[in-house]
Amino acid sequence: MIIRQITTDSEDVQIVRELYEQSFPEAERLSFDALLNLLSVADIDFCSYYIENQFIGFTYTFTVGKLCWFFYFAVVPEKRGEGIGTEILRSVLEQHKQSLIVIDVEHVEQPSEQDGTAPAGLATPEMRRRRYDFYCRNGFRDSGVRRSFCGVTYQILVCGEGTILDKEYSNLIRIMWKKVKEAGI
Repeated sequence: MIIRQITTDSEDVQIVRELYEQSFPEAERLSFDALLNLLSVADIDFCSYYIENQFIGFTYTFTVGKLCWFFYFAVVPEKRGEGIGTEILRSVLEQHKQSLIVIDVEHVEQPSEQDGTAPAGLATPEMRRRRYDFYCRNGFRDSGVRRSFCGVTYQILVCGEGTILDKEYSNLIRIMWKKVKEAGI
């Protein structure tokens, strides 16, 4: 697997942008330009992944002290279910093995968009369970911290030594928004 750091002038910016926009509901994502602008003001690893020169996915992590927020992660649809996600995730875990890695996933017991009790764009209950199980199989565990954004409740999972407290997660969010403002977004 080949890993490339994404910059504002990377040749693969457009394919990463397309996967980003098709993989995350609009309410759950910063603008793609914001992701690029944050590269200049924060400790961000924005990486694209390739196998045999074929683009297979990307990751976006934001590190503050001992915490590494695994902010965005997507695999191209045609490669999902082939173990590619696990391979990419293991690479990220290895790269950030000295950190406590934090990820927020839609709560598995979140109300369903399909019955009209949740916002549009929310994953199905089966998809939420698969994502949760995927991260647990790969070493993540539930921290017990919950957050709601735009009507969606998230479980905060961690991987590494220790856990994250509610106040630490709140501080991580505060620092991210401070960096967003610093980047002029």
